[in-house]
Amino acid sequence: MKLIRLTTEKEDGSFECNFKTDINIKEKSRIALKSCSFTTKNTLLSIDGTNDTILWNWKSNQTGLELDVEVRLNHEKYDSSTIKLFEKDIENKLNNAMDISGTNYSGKMVGLQWRVQQEGGKLVIQYLSSPLNFRHDLSLKTDIDITADGNNTMTKTTAVSTDDKARVYWTKPFIRGAGVFQMTVSSMTNAGSAGTGFFMGISRTKESSITDKTNITQLEKDTYIYVDGLEATGTFPVSYGSLDADGANPQLTGTGTNFANLGNTFEIRREGGKIILGMYGKGSEPAYTTFYQFDDDGETEFFPYVIMRSAAANLSISQGVVQIDPYTYTFDSSIKDTLQIGDPPRAFPGAVGDNTLGLNDDLALNLGFDDNIVNSFGVANAFFQADNAYDFGIFNDTYMILLDSLRLESYDAIDGVERSILGCLNVSDNTPNRVVQYETNTLDYIELKNKKEISVRNIKGRIVKVDLEPVVLNGLTSITILID
Repeated sequence: MKLIRLTTEKEDGSFECNFKTDINIKEKSRIALKSCSFTTKNTLLSIDGTNDTILWNWKSNQTGLELDVEVRLNHEKYDSSTIKLFEKDIENKLNNAMDISGTNYSGKMVGLQWRVQQEGGKLVIQYLSSPLNFRHDLSLKTDIDITADGNNTMTKTTAVSTDDKARVYWTKPFIRGAGVFQMTVSSMTNAGSAGTGFFMGISRTKESSITDKTNITQLEKDTYIYVDGLEATGTFPVSYGSLDADGANPQLTGTGTNFANLGNTFEIRREGGKIILGMYGKGSEPAYTTFYQFDDDGETEFFPYVIMRSAAANLSISQGVVQIDPYTYTFDSSIKDTLQIGDPPRAFPGAVGDNTLGLNDDLALNLGFDDNIVNSFGVANAFFQADNAYDFGIFNDTYMILLDSLRLESYDAIDGVERSILGCLNVSDNTPNRVVQYETNTLDYIELKNKKEISVRNIKGRIVKVDLEPVVLNGLTSITILID
């Protein structure tokens, strides 16, 4: 039995230990890892004015349209315990840069939602486009009839009321990038009493969590447009509701606008870091009127809904479209936009074109990209994947000790080859600067591949992360092995 201690002070965990006497290793010997201790160095990613910019360039070969969008990230320092906040910052900044109604409207950003996450330790930045649809994930419907006439005309199946029984509720959340929820009034006549009409809104409360489904609270209604069914001087009063800055006390507020012309389309829009409530007008009314808007954090889940109080004889709503979170369902490219209202948002054009992300050299390196210009095939949906696992991608539970100068009977599934793995260290501590002190209670011997006795004075090896990338260590590393 031989006990051998290997040491190194190299940051990359590699070691080459020389001995002043021969170490004889007999034929068919076995080797085991007895103990190991090392300290990992905290890896920091610092975002400042030198590396805070991401440029998205998009060009459609179908339409010739081209976009340049620039986002600036928060100036923060991140380590492996906070890296998720950095990924969320990229995601939110890209989503909030999507523009429907402003200078980039012609680029058809409507329906885009970005997502940033780790996949196998590699950073993936991507977006999907959500089709304009109505029936998808509309699985909760009460006392409302939807006519399959191509316009998805909605009417109430029960008498006029002032409660919230008649409703449709989407089970999947509203899009978190740039998207719309729209309803067009086909017909509306005096319902004869106040408190009737209809609501269209988005709520932070899932329908399954609403306790009194007959009379939904203002808090549960959350953010909405309300058109009263009691006619006033030939028009119908329009109001809106929204939560205050603390997420409570929604107030029903008059817009100063009365709805008069059939064919008006009411809209809740999410874009550019805002939730916007408004209406496309017809006839003598303005082309578009904004009722209310407020800042959007880009993360909150909202669930679209419609509540109808006026009976079928008094109200019908049609041409509804809802764009939901495209990551919550399987994208169906066959869904087409047939909406023709005002200056409508349309489905994202063509799947062919140029699509790139531009990163600062330092940022690209830290995130695992080989180049600072990253390409994605297609423009309808995009997928930008890093070339390498980044330092924060596998802040993980496993390190491996490899021996490069001795052959062991060990194999690695990551690439299916023979690899001299002396041992795997599972670490549960999740601190940025971790001290690994490993000592086994039971020795697990591995056969050495020496067909005859050998003598060595040099043993080489390294400590690596589970994806075979080098570690960053601090101070003295000590490894104790036994050869029998």
